[in-house]
Amino acid sequence: MACPLCDWPMSEAQLLSAHHTSEGVVRYLRCPCGQVTIQALRFQEPAYPSASSTRVRAANPVAPTATSS
Repeated sequence: MACPLCDWPMSEAQLLSAHHTSEGVVRYLRCPCGQVTIQALRFQEPAYPSASSTRVRAANPVAPTATSS
């Protein structure tokens, strides 16, 4: 990524601040030319699996018993 104003590589920019969010990290960078750039870096995978994607299995499953009527 390069500065939109002077095309300087943002990898060499000064990090002003970084904040964690629920979806990733927001970083504020200052280029040597003075331009301030905001980067939003998203997480690759969800930080916490959703309940629908998590399976819970009983440690000792019990087979159903036949009931007599």
